[in-house]
Amino acid sequence: MVQVAWVDVLLSQNKVEEAKVAAQEVLAKKPTNDKVLSYLTTLLKRMGQDQEVVNLYKHGWETNQKDAAASRWFGHELFAAYVRQGDYVSQKKFAQELHKKFKEDKYMIWNLVVTTIEARNSKDVVKAPMLLNIATKLFGSHFSKAQSPKAQEILFYIDLLKHQNLIGDAIQILEGDVGKKACKIEQQRLETVANLYLQQANWEKAGESFNYLLSNCGDDWNWFLGYIDATLKLGDSKKQTPIMEQFINSLQQKYPLSRGVQLALCELAKRENNEEKLAKLLVNYFEVFGAKPCAYKDMRPYLAPLKHNSTKLLEQFQSNITDKMEARVKCEKLITLESIKRSLIEKNAQTAIESAKHLFDLYLWSNSLPGESTRLKTDLGIGDNFANLAVHYLLDYWELTDSVTTLIEILVVLEYGILKSPSNHHFKVLLMRVYGYFGASQRVSEIWDSMDIRHVQVESVSHLVLNDYLTFHSHNQSTKLIKELTKFHSDWEIKAPHSFLEAYEHESYTMITEFMEFNNRLTNSLHLNATLTEQLHSIINLKSSPMEELKKQFSQNGPTLNAIKKFVTEKPILSSNDDWKFLLQFNLNDSHVWEWEKLTLDQFGALYNIKGAQHQHLLLKLRNIQILLLNTFIEKNLVEEQFFKLYGEVCEELGYFKRGEVYSGDVVSSLSFAAFNAWIVYFTYDLHQQVLQCSEAVNSGAANSAEVVKGLCTKLELLSGLLQTKLKKYGEHEIRNIHLAPLLQSLNHCFILLPIYNDTVPQRLKKNASNDLKEVHNQYKQAMKAFLNIQKEFYVQQQGILESNADPKLPGVPFLLNYPEENTSILKQVEQNILHGMRCLNTILLDLVRERSRSLQKR
Repeated sequence: MVQVAWVDVLLSQNKVEEAKVAAQEVLAKKPTNDKVLSYLTTLLKRMGQDQEVVNLYKHGWETNQKDAAASRWFGHELFAAYVRQGDYVSQKKFAQELHKKFKEDKYMIWNLVVTTIEARNSKDVVKAPMLLNIATKLFGSHFSKAQSPKAQEILFYIDLLKHQNLIGDAIQILEGDVGKKACKIEQQRLETVANLYLQQANWEKAGESFNYLLSNCGDDWNWFLGYIDATLKLGDSKKQTPIMEQFINSLQQKYPLSRGVQLALCELAKRENNEEKLAKLLVNYFEVFGAKPCAYKDMRPYLAPLKHNSTKLLEQFQSNITDKMEARVKCEKLITLESIKRSLIEKNAQTAIESAKHLFDLYLWSNSLPGESTRLKTDLGIGDNFANLAVHYLLDYWELTDSVTTLIEILVVLEYGILKSPSNHHFKVLLMRVYGYFGASQRVSEIWDSMDIRHVQVESVSHLVLNDYLTFHSHNQSTKLIKELTKFHSDWEIKAPHSFLEAYEHESYTMITEFMEFNNRLTNSLHLNATLTEQLHSIINLKSSPMEELKKQFSQNGPTLNAIKKFVTEKPILSSNDDWKFLLQFNLNDSHVWEWEKLTLDQFGALYNIKGAQHQHLLLKLRNIQILLLNTFIEKNLVEEQFFKLYGEVCEELGYFKRGEVYSGDVVSSLSFAAFNAWIVYFTYDLHQQVLQCSEAVNSGAANSAEVVKGLCTKLELLSGLLQTKLKKYGEHEIRNIHLAPLLQSLNHCFILLPIYNDTVPQRLKKNASNDLKEVHNQYKQAMKAFLNIQKEFYVQQQGILESNADPKLPGVPFLLNYPEENTSILKQVEQNILHGMRCLNTILLDLVRERSRSLQKR
């Protein structure tokens, strides 16, 4: 055990090679103690030595055949090791070996389950159907002989039949004696049968099944939808609708407090386009259930048809709220009403600011209600959604007016909100998005840490902040988050096989399919791949590294480079596991306020923006190819033609530019900010390729060498002109909208590859190119200073108004009135957070400029 602990110590010190040597010394002793084996196995997995784990347990299995308990334990662990390797052949073979030794049917089922999983994961269009057919036949044979098959075996077989579209066979099993005996929960069996009838398009049987479930088993919402779908599919909706209404109304007597019954009637009214009936039903629903937190979410799908005539509907909702109500009930109903208003009224600047003021007043009122001053800090405030709604209206106002001070106002409201409700993650998410817009990464990081994000949430929620960290070169914050993310994935890689094994051991076969899907999504995570890519980019962008240091850093990241190359060449389908559904939103569609282009910094050149998984795939590929091109240059001082061609293709697919127009001044001057970043790198690679050709021509004494050199010089002069033209255009932009980090990232790549370092290029052009690039940096440095000054003017003016108790209004930017006293100090804190973020960003950019300038002067 001491020797194994020493391996762990070496790993914690990142001495991987020494740890491997120490582990081999332990393995040579062929340990058999289960605690030592478990500890050693964990360490071997961390080092990626999967085969050693297999060998370890194979030895235990072979040497403990006479001890039934020990051989079973070693056998299960060996099976788990094969699962970790993804070795389906060995899994199936060993499951048969376990069945032969222990004479238990469950091991035969293991074999069939592995065959099914192999088929589902196979990309071989011939092999996959063949494996599924084999598994289906063997399962069928098993059930024909089994006297009492278990429920999980039946359900897995049903899932297999559904996957092959053998719905009739699945229904026959569930409706037969075997299915009825195996399924201990009758309701579960009936629901599965009803859904199978629906999938089979047997509308009559499906309708009858859902009718029976609703009449005898409860009021599940999915049963209502299944019943309505199936009945309407029978045809003649005018005839069927009254029958359904009569049935649903009969359920109302049985389940008087059922939301499902009321909503089912709304669903029917919506489907028959009866707006008058729908409005009346919604008013009835609001009267009974309007004080429930879920009321708005329930009603939202039915509001769109009534948007054109919403005034009367809102008045009817309002009439249901009276001063005679208990205060907390009134508060909940008001939240539902205001959420509905948000969905129905048209956007304009005046409505947005008036609504924000009204809602903030309601929020302050809600904080004074009984129980609010004594509630736990972990509980949400009853009126927190008033503040959330106010912020959404302020974001509307910002979108319509482009007023920076409105964003400051939002931060003040949200900072006040988390003082009152420190556990409100909706407040925190919005705070992070708006602070992220200003580059205030330190405050974003503090808020992120306070959310206590753990386990799979690191994968599904970190997209909210990681893009901002990367875009603004917030190295400390991004490094910390990347470590958390990669640790979660490495821990899951170790844990996954045993999660599968536990499901096998407990014969929870349907869980294995769920684990498989979950595991596939994590293995093919778009977010993880982007994170690994950015780790390598950070090596280049953090500082001016000598070429030998870069070469060393890249060589230490061989597995990551191999993964990047695999992604670029094999084109796997990656999964976007970003979670947006947990966040509040008050629009009738499914868009979220933080997905707006402006708030995601897209137009300013954010590294990854939120336009769907396909767009993110292309952006990731672009970044990956940049890494591969840089690596080939660092290793061999050449440009890999394959990757260079791919880079151009991806740029065209993204709509950035066409390769044939790279040298066109008109095209370059019209490029978007993000496209210009990509163009700089592409242009530089193209030039470097020509430098190599030029060197070869000169060194070999080719007849056309003078002509080749002249062509290269012409293109270098063209680069100078295009850079200056583009810089001038960006100088004409609104300065406060310039976020510079992505462009400087591209320039950093170019400093590694620039042909001005090559001996073939005349000294005059080297000097000109150096001066051009220094000028680019200097002008952007001035732009950043101007950007900071403009922001400061807003903050100082705003702070002065509040401190002097003057009317809190700026031209075109009305503030929320009736601030509590705390908000003056909150405003000061907001100002400090933003200015600190901007100073950090400015320092990072200026450091990059200075280092690059020094490296040019040395050259």
